[in-house]
Amino acid sequence: MMDQSFWHSRWEKSEIAFHEGTPNHFLETCLPGMDLPPSRIFVPLCGKAYDMVWLAQAGHTVIGAEFEEIAVREFFEAVAPEQKLEELGRGGRYEWGPFTIFNGDLFGLTAADLGAIDFVYDRGALVALPEEMRAKYAAHLTQITGAAPQLLVSYDFNSDPEAGPPHGVFADEIADQYSAAYYMVELGRRPLTGPLAQRRPTGGDEVAWLLSPH
Repeated sequence: MMDQSFWHSRWEKSEIAFHEGTPNHFLETCLPGMDLPPSRIFVPLCGKAYDMVWLAQAGHTVIGAEFEEIAVREFFEAVAPEQKLEELGRGGRYEWGPFTIFNGDLFGLTAADLGAIDFVYDRGALVALPEEMRAKYAAHLTQITGAAPQLLVSYDFNSDPEAGPPHGVFADEIADQYSAAYYMVELGRRPLTGPLAQRRPTGGDEVAWLLSPH
């Protein structure tokens, strides 16, 4: 299982170097060229990512999933400061404007919970999971989204167990997990930047993939 106590501790201490306070580079550069109509976009393990605000500003409806309530609370405090989280929903589902976030176990979500999904944006979910969970995650994500097209951001570097997540997930592993349902196309790559580069002195790349259903 995913170590939820580890992530809770990170959020509680605000040790969230993985959090980008601005839209992800590949989201900004790759998604506009896809000419998506207004879509229902699923963001798994969404945290409080500003990417969701960017997607909403681009005209999309955003559905997130996040097990850490601190992240959900901080996201809604940022986008709807006049609202209390308790007023936005019950039973682990919170809604305001173009945003819906399910607070709970991603593996407990079903296709019926999500409704029709047009597109998936995975910047931090696959790479957050330990190797033994990634195949289960990919299969579950494919199933609950009906194999919706996906913009996936991964990392090319050799993972160091001592360094913790995010993990390096190379192209061959992504292909093993997704090739039964998707074609893979590399959209771009760039050297690691920011805190992640500082934590990985041996270097590596951030890579964007488009997964298109067969």
